[in-house]
Amino acid sequence: MLRSYKGVGPRLGQRVYVDASAQVIGDVELGDHSSVWMNAVVRGDVHSIRIGAHTNIQDNCVVHVFKALHPTVVADHVTVGHSVTLHGCRIGSYCLIGMGATILNDARITPETLRAMEARLVDAASLILPDLPLDVVAFGCTSASMVIGEERVFERIRKARPGVACTTPITAAFAAFEALDRLVVPRALRARP
Repeated sequence: MLRSYKGVGPRLGQRVYVDASAQVIGDVELGDHSSVWMNAVVRGDVHSIRIGAHTNIQDNCVVHVFKALHPTVVADHVTVGHSVTLHGCRIGSYCLIGMGATILNDARITPETLRAMEARLVDAASLILPDLPLDVVAFGCTSASMVIGEERVFERIRKARPGVACTTPITAAFAAFEALDRLVVPRALRARP
């Protein structure tokens, strides 16, 4: 479904396919021969979204922006796998974003970045945080970054940036639950060993 937001509606190139269950809203531009598949949401409400030619946004993806600071730009010939979240980021041409990956504000992924990582895609279920400008060689992680993904990617990251915390999705989930528990349950109510 194509919808306007505050008087601005999506603009479509030639031979674009938008599935009837997808939502394309606001300041969104879809290049020629691009496609947006089932239950995907492409919401250009507070900034612009540009999706290039021959790019496909697969089922259940969320493409959004961050206020007036970060548009989302997806270049030509990009495949965005099922259930990916792209939020205020830039994806260069000829990239493959693996299923379930999350790429956040101001992250940049280009073919050059992927080559520096000795990769061809952003691994499935990876989390690329806002402070990871991926134009930097060897993944560009800072010591304040945490990268969630597969162990085989971590070795390259640790060599390039020794201070970066790397963890698997399940370990990160347990750590998040423990942190939430510390915030929600007052110290006096916690069980003592």
